[in-house]
Amino acid sequence: MPRAAPVGTREGSSPRLAGDGWDGKETLRMKRDICGEGEKVSGVHYGKQDKAERTTTTTITTTTTTTTMTATTMTETAIGQVEHFTREQIFGILSHINYPHKPDVLPEPTLENLRELQYRCVTSIPFETLSLRTTKSRGVDISLQGIYDRIVNQRRGGWCFSLNRLAYELLLAFGYKVQFVLARVCRSDHYGDPIVYGPLTHQASIVRFSDGAKYLFDIGYGNTFYYPIPLEEGGMVEYFGHKRRITKAVHNEAEPNLLGNPPEELWRVEEYMGQDRWMACYAFTEQQYYDIDCEMGNYFTSYSPKSSCFTKFLCLQGTPDGTYHLLINKQFKIRTSTGTQETIVFEKEQERLDVLEKYFGIVLTEEELKYHDQKIE
Repeated sequence: MPRAAPVGTREGSSPRLAGDGWDGKETLRMKRDICGEGEKVSGVHYGKQDKAERTTTTTITTTTTTTTMTATTMTETAIGQVEHFTREQIFGILSHINYPHKPDVLPEPTLENLRELQYRCVTSIPFETLSLRTTKSRGVDISLQGIYDRIVNQRRGGWCFSLNRLAYELLLAFGYKVQFVLARVCRSDHYGDPIVYGPLTHQASIVRFSDGAKYLFDIGYGNTFYYPIPLEEGGMVEYFGHKRRITKAVHNEAEPNLLGNPPEELWRVEEYMGQDRWMACYAFTEQQYYDIDCEMGNYFTSYSPKSSCFTKFLCLQGTPDGTYHLLINKQFKIRTSTGTQETIVFEKEQERLDVLEKYFGIVLTEEELKYHDQKIE
């Protein structure tokens, strides 16, 4: 079949591809649960952070529409050519995430629509690592065909290399100027300890508007980023009691290179933990990356024992009202935007499978159950 033409605009030659009211210690424990011991996976108000913290929040009200979606077939591409979703597939994804739009009309590339897109994705598609525990290969297919089939046809989720790749294609389709970046997840055992920067195992996107304003768009960081963050020193976003900001930093192992250039500055995403404490989530530059770089990061995440996802049965989902559902191994937690929390500890595997279906809409197939280690850990 002929290659599908892109339906958006790429930035340059880039390829396609807790807060106030939250218990900071409990949030840190949750992030350690997700990322491993000692590791921090680590209405809406936008603004640049001042010395005096801004605490104003706005209630977000949304409506959900239900549409019928049909499966489509990916196009084949020749070696060296860039593959994109077809227009039909783009509308299939919009229906899947309940994004309000006119029939056969793509939304305009505005800041309002950017916010709406991230909100819809986070509240419609779970962040999950179930393939690592329920398939023979343990691998996760991050080709466009694999992503579309898993998320839209199978109504499942994925991690950053699936979710943010899908988001990148949607951003192109809307007409945004966008490039994807790779990031280093930050780790630290305790508050105040030196930050350890991990390998490039997280993917996100940068969107640039005609006035020069840039935003970080990320739907693959544990379903916790409901809205894009202004990409500038002190850029901050607040929602549902959360505050996240962007600062500049330098890798703590960086040294001037042989040419005498100073160490490269990083953009670092941080989450407010209360009591004037900020926790580093991940750091990145605006360097251009390619699909093969994502494949390397995805391979490490899937197969390396050092990967935070390697041994975890993990599924997370944000809800429209800010409630957060987290299934991690033998525990299931429900956290509301006001900070209240309910924890369920599984004693039988069927209890865990029931929670998967009730709260995430996921039912494991017979094939997946065959390879699934049903031991409650």
